[in-house]
Amino acid sequence: MNNRHPASVDIAAAERERQVYMQAQTRYKVSIGASFIIIVMAIVAGNMAWVPVTASWLIGLGGLMLGILGRINYWHSAELAQNNIKRQLVAPVLRSLGHTVEYDPKRSLSPSTFRSFGWLGGYEDYVGQDLLKGKHGATSFVSSMVYTVNRQGQSESAPNLLLIADSNKHFRRRTVVVSKLWRGRVGEWASAKVQQLNYQGLQAVHLEDITFKQLFDVYAQDQVEARYLLTPDVMQRLVALQRSINRDFRVAFDRGRVYVQVDEVTGFDLSLDHKIHPNYVTRNIRYRWELIGRVIDALGLNDRVWTKP
Repeated sequence: MNNRHPASVDIAAAERERQVYMQAQTRYKVSIGASFIIIVMAIVAGNMAWVPVTASWLIGLGGLMLGILGRINYWHSAELAQNNIKRQLVAPVLRSLGHTVEYDPKRSLSPSTFRSFGWLGGYEDYVGQDLLKGKHGATSFVSSMVYTVNRQGQSESAPNLLLIADSNKHFRRRTVVVSKLWRGRVGEWASAKVQQLNYQGLQAVHLEDITFKQLFDVYAQDQVEARYLLTPDVMQRLVALQRSINRDFRVAFDRGRVYVQVDEVTGFDLSLDHKIHPNYVTRNIRYRWELIGRVIDALGLNDRVWTKP
C-alpha cells in the first residue's frame, strides 16, 4: 500500500494544531511546578511563624488551585487539539480517495442501541466519538467508536467499532451472530451463562457449516429467517473475516438493518506528544474505512439478488 499522504491533506495545519497543544502542555508543567513550590513555601512559612497560620493555609490553597486549574486547562487543550486535528485529516483523506463522507469527531452512535443486543458487557458508562457516515458500494452506513469508562471518566477498554448498515434483504425478526473468540478468555461455562442471559427469547440456531459453527454462535427468533440471512456464501465470508482480523465481533440483523460491533479497533486518535507522520493518515484512517468495507462485503450487503424495491 502507498503510505504517502494525499496532496490535498494539509499535514502542516494539523501539526500547527499539535504545537498549540504542546505549548499548553508546557504551561501545565510550569503550573504544576509553581503549585508545588507555593504549597511547600506555605507549609514552611506556617511552621516558622513567618505568616499567620490562616494565611499559610490560604497560600497553600491558592497553590493547589493553581495546579487544578492547570490540569483542567491541559485536558481541555488536549481534547480540543485532538478533535481539530481529526477534523483536518479524517474527512479530507477519505474524500481525496474518492469517498463521500460525513465526519464529526465529537458525535457517536448510541451505545444503548447495541446494549439491547446484550453487547458491550455490563458497563454502565460509555464515551463515544468519531461518527462517520458513508457508503460502501451500494450500502449506506454510519459508524462510531465507543469506550467503556469508570466512574472517574477514565477509559477501561480499547475502543470498539460500532456499525449500522442498510440491509439488502427483507427480514422482520432478530438474528444475532456472536464470535466465539472471547470464550477462551472467560471459559466455556461462564460464557454459556452470559449468553443465556444476553439472548433470552432467542433460539440457538444450528447450521450445517462445521467451520462456521466452530467460530460462531447464532441465536434467532425465527430459524427459517436466520438461514435465509446466513447463506453458505455469507458463512464462508464471515469465517474468512474472523480469521483475517482476529477480533471478537458480533452481528445483529434486526428491524431491517444490520448492526455490528468489532472489539479493539484502532481509532482515529493519535499521540499528541510526537510529530504527526503521514503514515498515521494511511494506517489509522484507511484501516477503519477498509475494515467497514470488509465487514459489509462479508455480510454480502452489496449483493443485489434480493434487492429491496
